[in-house]
Amino acid sequence: MVIFLRISTLVSNTDIAWLAGMIESEGSISFQTYLRKNGNICIVPFVRMTNTDVKIIKEFLRICEGINVKATDYMRVNLNKNIFSNKDCCNIRIEKMERVVNLINLIVPYMKSFKKKNASVVLSFIESRQKNLLNRDNLGRIIRSRYSKNEVELVASIRTHRRAMPLSEMLCAPNVEK
Repeated sequence: MVIFLRISTLVSNTDIAWLAGMIESEGSISFQTYLRKNGNICIVPFVRMTNTDVKIIKEFLRICEGINVKATDYMRVNLNKNIFSNKDCCNIRIEKMERVVNLINLIVPYMKSFKKKNASVVLSFIESRQKNLLNRDNLGRIIRSRYSKNEVELVASIRTHRRAMPLSEMLCAPNVEK
C-alpha cells in the first residue's frame, strides 16, 4: 500500500518522535467494536491520546495538522473533581483507515513499547480489509465483504480490556465469515 503524505516544513523528525512518545505513554492504538441493530459487527481502527495539559493537546493537534492527519479532539469535563484529579480531560482521536495508516507509518520507527505490536496488528487488519473490502455479486453489483475470521482474530488479539467484546461474540456476527 502506497500512501503519500504532504508534510509541512514546520514538522520535524523530533516532532514526529514526540508524537510517537505521547501515543505510547498517554494513548492507545486499537479498534472500537460495536454491534449494529441488525447484529452486524462494526470494527473501527483508531489512534487515541488523552491528556489534561492544554499545551500538550495543542502541540499534538499542531503536529497532526502539519502531517495532514485529521485529529478530532473531545473535551471531557471532570464532574467528580477530587484530590486525585481536578482537571478536565481531552481525548484526541484519529479514525478512518487512511488517516490511521498515515499516522502509524510515520510514528512506528520511533516506538519502543507493546504499542508497536498493536500498530503492526492495526496495519495488518487495514491491509487485509483494503484488499478484500468490496466484491461483486452474481449480478455484478458491488457488495461489501464480510470480515474474515483472521481479521476478527487480529482485532481480538489486542483488545484486552475487561469490557472488550469477546472473540466468540464477534465471530457470531452475521457479517463475519463462518
